[in-house]
Amino acid sequence: MQDATLPHTIDKRIFLAANLKDNEELMPHFILQLLLSIAAMHRDAVFISVYESGSTDLTAEYLLLLRALLQHMSVPHQIVTGGLRREPGQERIAYLAKIRNLATAPMQQGQDGSPPAWPADRLLMLNDVYFCHQGLIRLLRHSSAAIACGIDFFIDAPGGIVLYDSWVMRDAVGRKVVPNSPPYVQHPHSAARFEAGLPIPVTCCWNGIVSIDAAPLAKGVRFRTYGDGECRECEASNLCTDFWQMGYTHMIVDPGVRVAYQSELARRLHTPDVPLRITGYQDMLDAPAADPEQVPEVFTRECCSKGIVTDKVDFQECTYNAFSAQTFMRQVSL
Repeated sequence: MQDATLPHTIDKRIFLAANLKDNEELMPHFILQLLLSIAAMHRDAVFISVYESGSTDLTAEYLLLLRALLQHMSVPHQIVTGGLRREPGQERIAYLAKIRNLATAPMQQGQDGSPPAWPADRLLMLNDVYFCHQGLIRLLRHSSAAIACGIDFFIDAPGGIVLYDSWVMRDAVGRKVVPNSPPYVQHPHSAARFEAGLPIPVTCCWNGIVSIDAAPLAKGVRFRTYGDGECRECEASNLCTDFWQMGYTHMIVDPGVRVAYQSELARRLHTPDVPLRITGYQDMLDAPAADPEQVPEVFTRECCSKGIVTDKVDFQECTYNAFSAQTFMRQVSL
């Protein structure tokens, strides 16, 4: 969807990364939208990193094409094909954390404490999603947020459109989302804003497309699995936890940035089939900010652990971990 009010350029140094596997159908769209996104950035201020592993289709061949295009455009890049596969019995989150770190290595602090090889202002990470380059640019313009996410959808078995990343996203008071019940969040003030198509404060998100302040990664933060005594959450949730502990607490979700995991759904993201108002960029800027008084000073973040010996998550057996919201309250305005 075109938005005439959205500025078409980005003046930050952007590290754009993705991990892919068996995404042959997605690749023509992915490459086109990636190139359109690059067009909004300075060629020497964007780095493209794609880490592919385990594909049995033509994903790697498409990435060779992408590499040739980036070389022709003189865009800094790292395209890895045939990367590490998950070994039998390997813990899933540890594996995912490892390949995300491999994809983002050039903009991270070195293991020996050395500065990043390619310093960045923002890390933009994509899942294997159908995205629009204007949505990517809009998300990058939330440059004051430590973490800014779009919202990802998929079509479930009964044929309904549901929010996908319910394991990671937590609302302003730390509660899990309701993936099949718009406006998806339980916090009343946030629900009203979401229905109006406005960004909401959250305590964690990923949602298929995420813009991350690169500073913590340049200081040694890594994607990681859970530790002893921690909730058995994914590497994205653990990144949120580590950001919070460092004081990077301003996290938002912008419902105007929408991605999908199926091509047929991608065509419906900006229609009434998704029951959230479509709010243009300038209208979003002109709207009132989220009200800090509507967010409690102390909250808990709901933890839904994966199994010890299985990758499945039981969303009916969730617990709460306590956090302090003092810093969050100071930065909740969008």
